[in-house]
Amino acid sequence: MTGPPRPPPEFPYFPFKTWRVNPSYLEGRVRHADPWGRREAWRYNDFFSAKNRIRNMTPGLGIATVAFAVYVAYDKWYQSSGPGAEENAKWAKWMEEREERIGGGSAQGHGHH
Repeated sequence: MTGPPRPPPEFPYFPFKTWRVNPSYLEGRVRHADPWGRREAWRYNDFFSAKNRIRNMTPGLGIATVAFAVYVAYDKWYQSSGPGAEENAKWAKWMEEREERIGGGSAQGHGHH
């Protein structure tokens, strides 16, 4: 140590390092070539990646898509070979009888034109 000894600090417990301007940069402990690099690092975090931003814009889209696919599959099964198949057959037969009563099997006209 060269020069005269320093006097003891006036406020020994005051956090001087906390109030210094960018202490790590002044002490030469900067890990980034850019002094603002540490402040910009959040932009490159995985949380802010394009994939996560798009994914977070549509919360619940994945489960909604799966639920809709299950609903469509169940409805298709119910109408084709499930309990609704018998009811559909009855309605199809009723529609055929109705068409025969109305216009002899043709669906157009019905005597209007």
